[in-house]
Amino acid sequence: MSATIDVLGELAKPEHRQDPYPFLHWLRENDPVHRTRCGCYLLSSYDDVAFALRQTGTFAPGTPATAQNHPGYARLRAAIARELTPARVLRMRPRILEHLGNVFDDLGPRLVAGETVDLHAEVSVPLTRHVFADLSGLISRLVEAHDDEPLITLLWTTGYESTVSGIDCAVLAFLAHPGHRSWCGDDPAKVQRFLDEALRHDGVVLCTPVPRIASADVELGGVTIPAGASVRMLIAAANRDPRAFRDPDTFDPARDPRRTLSTGNCCGTTLGRATMAHVLTGLRQRFPTLVAAAEPAWSSTSGTRRAVEKLPARLV
Repeated sequence: MSATIDVLGELAKPEHRQDPYPFLHWLRENDPVHRTRCGCYLLSSYDDVAFALRQTGTFAPGTPATAQNHPGYARLRAAIARELTPARVLRMRPRILEHLGNVFDDLGPRLVAGETVDLHAEVSVPLTRHVFADLSGLISRLVEAHDDEPLITLLWTTGYESTVSGIDCAVLAFLAHPGHRSWCGDDPAKVQRFLDEALRHDGVVLCTPVPRIASADVELGGVTIPAGASVRMLIAAANRDPRAFRDPDTFDPARDPRRTLSTGNCCGTTLGRATMAHVLTGLRQRFPTLVAAAEPAWSSTSGTRRAVEKLPARLV
């Protein structure tokens, strides 16, 4: 593929927002270490992406303007992680379920009456807003302790947006693969496996938003990436690499999730996954015959993420 082709621009096109995988498949098989017109390298094979994610010494985070390179970033992430422990998230379960019950109570009569509802606007967004509002005291304590309100706000906003997108991803998988709903049952472990597969098969992150910088010349896929070059990883392409996953285009929640790649840098990941799991279980229990009413509408504001704008659904 010519360097004159704008890969991220291609991924932002409406047809690739809807289904980026044929394009990503072609890129991975034909140009797995793609040099863009601005000299940035895009990695798309599983082995190369996994290597670059692990080797933070060889590929160090770049772009000083990003939160990740703020001098207090690591310290604040650690503070948030200490607050949002699995034990604390477990204690939040009654409140999350209360918020989710209220959201579903509002939707139920309308769905039963035959109305089409937007699950993004009426489930993912309000539920995340309520859950994060319950944590307002955490933000206040962080501001008092670390005296960096702009960075804390940026980190919190990133966590909020990631949670909304994660819920959308789970709901999309629920709608797209009704045959697997009974497989999950009420087993929390199977619900988590379903989420893992949803994030692998059709996840939120297309490409790492923050470039890495090569600390020395590195050869990947027969291409030498020079020292100082920017490198970004196409997570969505790697997670559908047939060299790493058998029948990668098939949604299979029973597959081993340990090879699934993620950026792993969102604050509140534990809380987000817990909320996604509660949504999946709640949908199966309350609205087992829910189906997509139309194709989802995708945002065009980011070339690195697939964010839903509308997610219409109805009962049958």
